Amino acid sequence: MNDSAAGPRAPATHDTGDFAILDTGHLPVAAPELERVIRSILAGATTAFASDRNSTCYRVSLSAGNGASDTAVIKVPRFGRQRTNDDVTFAGETAVLAKLPAAGIANAYRLLARVKAGGMHFLVTTNVPGAPPDPLLHSLDRRQLAALFDSLLLMDRQGLMHYDLKPGNILFDRDAHGFVDFEFARFEPWLDAFTPAAATYCEDYNVSPNPYFPSRSNVANFEFRTLFRYLAELEEAGSVTAPETFFRGYLQEKSRYHTRMASHLAGLAPDSVEQMSARAGVTGEEVRCRLAKAAAYENTLAALMHEASPSVTDLERSLLGFRHDVFERQREQADTSRREAFERVAHERDADRLPAEYMDAMSGTFERVWRSRPVP
Repeated sequence: MNDSAAGPRAPATHDTGDFAILDTGHLPVAAPELERVIRSILAGATTAFASDRNSTCYRVSLSAGNGASDTAVIKVPRFGRQRTNDDVTFAGETAVLAKLPAAGIANAYRLLARVKAGGMHFLVTTNVPGAPPDPLLHSLDRRQLAALFDSLLLMDRQGLMHYDLKPGNILFDRDAHGFVDFEFARFEPWLDAFTPAAATYCEDYNVSPNPYFPSRSNVANFEFRTLFRYLAELEEAGSVTAPETFFRGYLQEKSRYHTRMASHLAGLAPDSVEQMSARAGVTGEEVRCRLAKAAAYENTLAALMHEASPSVTDLERSLLGFRHDVFERQREQADTSRREAFERVAHERDADRLPAEYMDAMSGTFERVWRSRPVP
């Protein structure tokens, strides 16, 4: 992660009483154009195209001043008890968006401006074309999955957790894809992986399956927010074999992710090792030893998933569903899933078909996800 990445830029002064530009991005937009489209929204003259518990979104056309125009998206906060985010100013999302270019994350919407008008805040971004994954309307193929894992790997390497990779926030346009809605996103301190606080940090439904490198994973987030639903919709479509076939193909693409993550962990620069050592209060040799084990385990996962046996497929599918149940606070279902998973793990241990290290890590992941559940 680049902690020194530039934040949002202070705009040139443009304040007309109840309209003020608070931040601007790297792409210039004329202030009068911003004011025009935002006043249209305030007047109720622009129709929303999407909304969730926290925001309502509008697509608008912004003139570039040379006869051309570009499509932009404007987010407006929704108010009321249904909100799951207390920030109605978009300040947090603006700070994250401003860091994305320096982090090399190009296939996300870009910050254009943050504005305050009529007592409300507005976030103005570029438009990302495409549609959410849908097995009937916009099905996922292997090329799209491979490209998606490239993006998730980049975010994981940069320490950026999106935290909201639900279908509506990943838009596919043929072979291309883009990410939107970074309101919950955070650049996490991955250099703190071996500090004592990492144990508590990883008691979370986004926890990585690698026990030797405590972290959270965008892959896990994608799986319980989007893949779970996608597989369920495949089943609802009436096909008995399609979900299993798709999931095996998914695991093969995931295998490449683990191979590349192994190379990343094994090749961390000496200055990163020194910083991790200083933050954790352990020797550099201890950090290098842990990184070597973490890289080796990523390679173990890659091998297991490349030609996933029915045992691996069942365990991985079980973990995916368990993360979903815990996140959705389906306590009884999560409790049942957990018992069934541990019975399956015990059965696999007795059968001696899978590496003991994988069995131990799988049990540990279930436990860490379980601890993230709200206490009643």
